[in-house]
Amino acid sequence: MHVVLRGDESNGPPAAAVPPPWTAVVDPALRAVVDAVIREPHRPWTIARLARLAGVSRATLVRRFSAATGMGVADFLTRIRMTVAADLLTTTERSLDDIAARVGYRSPSAFGRAFRTTTGMTPARLRRSAAEYGHWPT
Repeated sequence: MHVVLRGDESNGPPAAAVPPPWTAVVDPALRAVVDAVIREPHRPWTIARLARLAGVSRATLVRRFSAATGMGVADFLTRIRMTVAADLLTTTERSLDDIAARVGYRSPSAFGRAFRTTTGMTPARLRRSAAEYGHWPT
């Protein structure tokens, strides 16, 4: 099951056929940011903290990240978190509280709002849909 994150709906190839823009990041400073967020989506990342990790100013990080990926740093962080959450929702039976915490949300309700805004559906609806279509662990 492919979860479309808002912004993927274009007139180009299907989102599943197009690699995410951050996979092509070759700048070592930006690669460090991308890798850190993917490795630890639960951390309380801020642009300032990510800029320090990259060894650049906040303004430089924002400018270079946008130029390299076509998206803002905060959008990237949200997309990674929601992608991880969608995977956990459709491949595990973890609670919403646990999934919210694993992707950096202290509150399941805040997580639910962010998930719905990003994906267009609630976490519960995604989970039901995955179970309905046989995308659930055996």
